[in-house]
Amino acid sequence: KRQVQNHLHMVHILQEYPSYGLLQHYSLQIHKIRGLVHLILKLGVNHFFIIDNGSTDGTFEHLRAEDDVTLFQNVDSFSEAAYGVFWVNYLMRRYGVGHWCFHVDMDEAFVFPRMEQGAQLSDLIAFLFAYGFESVPSLMLDIYPKHLGIPKNGDRFSSSIYIDCDYFSMPCELPPYHFIQGGLRSRISGRSLMMTKSPLIKMSADTAYLVNNHQHTHMRVADISAALLHYKFVGDLMGRVDEAIDREEHFMGARFYKSLRDPLFSSDASDGFVSDYSLIYEGPSQLCSLELIHTSANWNNFKLNKS
Repeated sequence: KRQVQNHLHMVHILQEYPSYGLLQHYSLQIHKIRGLVHLILKLGVNHFFIIDNGSTDGTFEHLRAEDDVTLFQNVDSFSEAAYGVFWVNYLMRRYGVGHWCFHVDMDEAFVFPRMEQGAQLSDLIAFLFAYGFESVPSLMLDIYPKHLGIPKNGDRFSSSIYIDCDYFSMPCELPPYHFIQGGLRSRISGRSLMMTKSPLIKMSADTAYLVNNHQHTHMRVADISAALLHYKFVGDLMGRVDEAIDREEHFMGARFYKSLRDPLFSSDASDGFVSDYSLIYEGPSQLCSLELIHTSANWNNFKLNKS
């Protein structure tokens, strides 16, 4: 019997400034969970709420034994739950009202201006609280290797060092009030994808995500933006694409995955994914210089907690 890779939802519920978490839904494997959770822990998150959507690869058993995880299981259809939005909104309303909710996929790493200066997630939340902001807009930034596969050193993330710099933004009526397109997946699939997300929001009783965490109900958006480094091209991507096509649980019957499969195979079999639009990722300051993310005078002058 073919194993179904674990499907999770991750939303971190942050108690004012201390970090308290909850996880978001996506097609992942245990090696991704271990790798990306380490990055999230470095931000200061210390607890995770996880929804397991019928995994059979040992993920549920692995997570059930973890002290820093509150685990839920729902084996119903991902697509019929508005691609997990119903589950996430329910848990955020049940546990997150009055708190900051940090919602990222398990193949994403959150970065924001001033991280090189030592800024932590708690600093960012203190800034948002001080200025009355309720949401942080983010670019979903694909970070990728030259070729698919696992490096000889066994570190599945170490070879993902490239980003595209050809993203563009247009105004949008729904928060976070802009629509970003571009990047590697658009380049190789020919499809215009929404690369906007809002991973960090202040939850109230009438707050809700509308399209995964890409858009949400109206609230005051911060004067800075962040990025989610999207490690889509880690590990057995072809296997995950085939599974997504087979399950047809993703958006529009996995149409994106169907359009991605052949270009993925041909790109990796030839010169890889690197193109004239590719740059080696250096850090959040580089993203600010490229105007892929933005800072503000208020944030630049905000005093960080160095303790």
